[in-house]
Amino acid sequence: KNDFGILLFPFLNFECMLQTYKWETKRQLEYRKIIVQSLRPSLKLQLIINIVVQEINNIIEYIVNNNKNINNQESIIPIAIHIREKEHWLEHCKKQFSIENGYKDNDCYLTNRDIVKRLTFLGNVKEKNTVVYIASGNQDISLVDFRLNYPVVITKKMIFKNLSQKFDDDIEQGKLLKWFHNAPPMVRAQLDFFLCSHSIFKFFYGNYYSSMSHMIKEDRFYNGLSSYYLNGRNDGYELDWFEFDF
Repeated sequence: KNDFGILLFPFLNFECMLQTYKWETKRQLEYRKIIVQSLRPSLKLQLIINIVVQEINNIIEYIVNNNKNINNQESIIPIAIHIREKEHWLEHCKKQFSIENGYKDNDCYLTNRDIVKRLTFLGNVKEKNTVVYIASGNQDISLVDFRLNYPVVITKKMIFKNLSQKFDDDIEQGKLLKWFHNAPPMVRAQLDFFLCSHSIFKFFYGNYYSSMSHMIKEDRFYNGLSSYYLNGRNDGYELDWFEFDF
């Protein structure tokens, strides 16, 4: 345990174990649930999560109050999308999910344009009423494809820029933001994990081949929240993505 989280997340160890181990008996499945639900943030990180969730709520409230076509907050559809960094992800897909390893139609890596098209295909989101949160390790990820289709697209970088201006004169909040700014990259990944798992988002969309997406989807499942993969399988059903003209 430390300031940065309950485990400083052996994320990959836990996630890969959850994906590869055969959980078959009732007791094994109970253990699995305990493991997933035991991943909780430190007190400091929880404070950061609360602040960010409130900021997202403020954004949604602003949209409702300033858009005549939106009647109430319930008509807004906030969604979270987990997107890996391109170079790192391409290398991961090539090594782990290659044709040599038995993966024939590898749609492991998805471009932003692919993601937008598959969001439309899966349904649930409406272009005019959707608020999109992009969870990515790439702080400068291109948002062009998303902004062409959705009115509001937000990232950690944008949120913390707003917060730093808001809390400029607040010493305590300023210290907390400074702590997060100087925290290791893994802590930022933890923030994305807990945000994407949060009920503020009606839907979560992730990559079937991503350990982090897998964990988020499982955590949301245990809390009765909706989530989908943008490739591979969805809840055991193999969607033959390659049959559809994207």
